[in-house]
Amino acid sequence: MCCSDERLPEHLPSPFGRGAGGEGSHEVRLLRPKALTLTHSRPIFGRCPEGGRRHVDRRGQALVEFAVVCLAVYLLLAAMLTFGQWLYSAQGLQQAVDVAAREISRTPLPAALAGTGATMTLGYVLYGDVSADPNLVPVRTQVFDDNMLVLTIDSNQSGTGEMTYNGGHPIGDFPIVTQQLMPLMVNDQVNGQQLLRFPGAMFQSSQQGYTSPAGIKSSGYVVRIPVVSAPTASGGGQTIVNWLYPIEAILDSNQVDSFAVNATTVSGLSGAVALRINYPYQSASMSGFVPPANPASPPGPPNNPVIPVLADNPSPGSPPGVGSAVVSDFQYGPYAGAYGLGQQAAFTTTVRPYRSVISPQAIYRREVFQ
Repeated sequence: MCCSDERLPEHLPSPFGRGAGGEGSHEVRLLRPKALTLTHSRPIFGRCPEGGRRHVDRRGQALVEFAVVCLAVYLLLAAMLTFGQWLYSAQGLQQAVDVAAREISRTPLPAALAGTGATMTLGYVLYGDVSADPNLVPVRTQVFDDNMLVLTIDSNQSGTGEMTYNGGHPIGDFPIVTQQLMPLMVNDQVNGQQLLRFPGAMFQSSQQGYTSPAGIKSSGYVVRIPVVSAPTASGGGQTIVNWLYPIEAILDSNQVDSFAVNATTVSGLSGAVALRINYPYQSASMSGFVPPANPASPPGPPNNPVIPVLADNPSPGSPPGVGSAVVSDFQYGPYAGAYGLGQQAAFTTTVRPYRSVISPQAIYRREVFQ
């Protein structure tokens, strides 16, 4: 931009006297611009013809900056979502296991199984056959029922009242552990039926057609938690090395729990409810990766190539007391695929999500005995 600022004098009559240059007379001179000329030069690489400053073409600069920072921003956001949900789940599970242990400790149960003389174990209290032992009815009705961790969502929801499950039952009709775990359950679908279930691998229940002592018909499914081996360097080859119950007793090195008043444990503890909940947390925004071959070296090639865990079908194993495995209708998701281990789409392959089994525990002294 160039400006021509030629200033010309202009004489005005003096307000102080007569004449030009006489006594009592002054000359007033004003300078005003004669003309203003605007000149626009197209930006070029170099200097403007009129002597302007160098102007660099910056088209596409925002795109380059976004490409640089988007990966770091996504990693930060994914970490916040993943570990924020992990902490939320851990806190909810700790409350649930506290409630479960407290309520069982206050339930009147005998110290020995009726007619057998065998020691009453916590595993029997949690998973024993209620039809064969009426002492377990308060536990199944009020505290915990293994057949009530997979709920069918009723299709005829009114939309104005509370949601109902398993044929018209609100969540308040279910045992208190199911109520506590409901915020941590996941939506699923099997053969077109919408489910709300505890995460893990689903199996057909060995008690098909089971109805709880409270009159609630089960969905016909139960959940078990697979423990898988570490992935191999190729990214796959995982095997299921163990199966866990969703809720189980804490055992000592001799595989004895402390529930019975006459229990003989390594620590000497007896007459106590020592309980844990096993919850497989699987991320919706982060994938699992093979452990580094050389932990002392930084991640990345050549020593530690970054290899995601492939979503292959692991060697199944077979948890005791259940029927055949059930596969979700969903192809992708944190708990989709074989044995509920999750599947994520990654370019031309399918990988597994980041996974961690959370196991909070609680110990309460038994307060009531039958």
